[in-house]
Amino acid sequence: MRDAVETSSPEAFRNALDRLLETLLPSVHGQPWALLDWPGHTNVGDSAIWLGALAALERRFGRPPAFLSRSAEFPHGLDDAMPEGIVFLLGGGNFGDLWKSVHESRLRVLQGFRHRRIIQLPQSIHFQSQASLEATRKAVEQHPDFTLLVRDKASFAFAETQFSCPALLGPDMAYGLGSLAPPAPADTDVFSLLRTDLERQEGSPERRELARFGPCEDWTLRRAPGLHRAVDAMVLDLSPRSPALMRLRERAYRRYARKEVLRGARLLARGRLVVTDRLHAHILCHLMGRPHVVLDNSYGKIFGFIETWPRDGNTFMAKGLKDIEAIIGSRSRPVPASGGMTR
Repeated sequence: MRDAVETSSPEAFRNALDRLLETLLPSVHGQPWALLDWPGHTNVGDSAIWLGALAALERRFGRPPAFLSRSAEFPHGLDDAMPEGIVFLLGGGNFGDLWKSVHESRLRVLQGFRHRRIIQLPQSIHFQSQASLEATRKAVEQHPDFTLLVRDKASFAFAETQFSCPALLGPDMAYGLGSLAPPAPADTDVFSLLRTDLERQEGSPERRELARFGPCEDWTLRRAPGLHRAVDAMVLDLSPRSPALMRLRERAYRRYARKEVLRGARLLARGRLVVTDRLHAHILCHLMGRPHVVLDNSYGKIFGFIETWPRDGNTFMAKGLKDIEAIIGSRSRPVPASGGMTR
């Protein structure tokens, strides 16, 4: 699948994603389908994954989803609302025991819906516990029709050796969005977006160290506007007992996700150069054509993803503060055509 991405353009990634789904789902136009794990939280990256998945799957099926549910919510009404059709689990970086509640919910779906075809959209895989790996291996082995899509070479190798299901390599689902126009002009030379959660790599530059170059934030620290949360809250909690109620839920989910992605894009658009250790900050910068410096996360998923796919001239990989300083310094003076930067 890597060879199917001919260039580093966002359109090439989107087209590769569409071809992967075409290969996997050759004759599904007009059929019902379900997408589980809508992320109603402030990690913009998960909203980008969800919107990209929705866009790509709607192109493939030619219709909106028949059923949607929230992250870590067991889809009790699935069989009633959609008696037949494929069930998709949202992609991301939570296939494993680092984010336990989401993964445990995934295993419950595998155990509770062995009569349904289930496709896990592209994930990065990471396990810390052998017991968790064994539980996942058992759930996968006992499901007769489960397909696991992964988004980097290391996860693909792991899936092939550890799980009995078919495994395929594909781009992150956020690329289903295609190119994005920056929603605002840059207002600072350098903008840093650094994670503050358990995926932060030990030894990564501190916020105070990068603050001397410009503003430094994390998009999970900003709550979504109160109105955008409160107005939708009642709709999100409705039990979708009819297609009409499911359409209300769908519109609320879309509205929330679009606002979150726009919020994240506005943050990243502030910098003429962005510094980040979030994978979807890298992807959104790629979609917007914004130059950016990327640090890895705690278990290597960001560099693993970048090294799996064709790279553009706007992505610079850094191992620490010295690399970042060198890249920023080289951008402030003329550089040779080779760039002289770590790519």
